[in-house]
Amino acid sequence: MEFNKKVTHSFFELRKDKDIISKSKMIGSQYVMEFPPPDFDIDYLVLSPDTTYLHNVLKINGYVDESMRQQYEGLSCFKSYRRLCVNLIVTGSKFFYYKFLLATWLCKVFKVYDKNKRIALHQFILYGKIPG
Repeated sequence: MEFNKKVTHSFFELRKDKDIISKSKMIGSQYVMEFPPPDFDIDYLVLSPDTTYLHNVLKINGYVDESMRQQYEGLSCFKSYRRLCVNLIVTGSKFFYYKFLLATWLCKVFKVYDKNKRIALHQFILYGKIPG
């Protein structure tokens, strides 16, 4: 896909373009918790047919690639981006996308509100990693 400078000021505008974003779903505390604190970030899981193109679009729209942070090292199946209070977990893998949604749904259904416990559940579902 040829890169054209698609500048927009909203993730909601970006996700209308199916060439950039196939699917997206709210995840994280705002989705999982029954009564999330109003000051929490808003997290979205994003499935993209062309993650390199999406990376460039996000970059010109002010998103910062946080994938190099230590907590994400070695995890090549997704990238993490932030702009203001919006966080995006971007993947090109349908398998990863649906496993992540499963883990998030389990957290919501079983009311796993503690962040460390949610991370542990995601680590188990996504990578088979048993904490401890």
